[in-house]
Amino acid sequence: NDNTALRTSPYFHLGSLDQIQRFMDYYGGCATSGGRSPSIPTADVVSTTLTIPKQQPFSLLARESSSPSPSSPPLLTYTWEQIDLANAAPLESPSFTASPRFVSFNPSTSLSRRFPAFVNTLAGVTTSEEILPTSAGTMHFAVTVRDHWNANNDVGYGHWNAARMSVVVADIGPLTVQSPAGGGRGGR
Repeated sequence: NDNTALRTSPYFHLGSLDQIQRFMDYYGGCATSGGRSPSIPTADVVSTTLTIPKQQPFSLLARESSSPSPSSPPLLTYTWEQIDLANAAPLESPSFTASPRFVSFNPSTSLSRRFPAFVNTLAGVTTSEEILPTSAGTMHFAVTVRDHWNANNDVGYGHWNAARMSVVVADIGPLTVQSPAGGGRGGR
């Protein structure tokens, strides 16, 4: 079953945020403004391109966003998402990188995300929600920064911003550990 979202996600994916923004830019404001943070948070990635071997776990990192209001800093959350769109294909079978390979997870205060989840990598577990690429190509990711300047209740969601980057998958790998064998220690 390719339905990886067994429940609804309590946030919008960057693709939906972009559509909402385009609608608002074209038609103007569609409602009266309620409580909002005073300005838009910044979004930036540490590197706009990362090159990895195929079937290699990796981590993406955003730069810390500046607080738009130093006197009342908002709670900033980050969401790393793959933003590739492709023709429908079973999740377990995409060998090319143009297919979405990683699901979105709820926003968190962490600037980074590991692909796949670190706990799964350590345990050697593979899930249909996070599939490492098995062939060369390019994947596209974005980090979305959201502010929630009123952490005491759900009123007060404000602005968002996003930065995009590419992960180039080289036709080598994955990296393997060749030594020390048997759990010994390496050099000093």
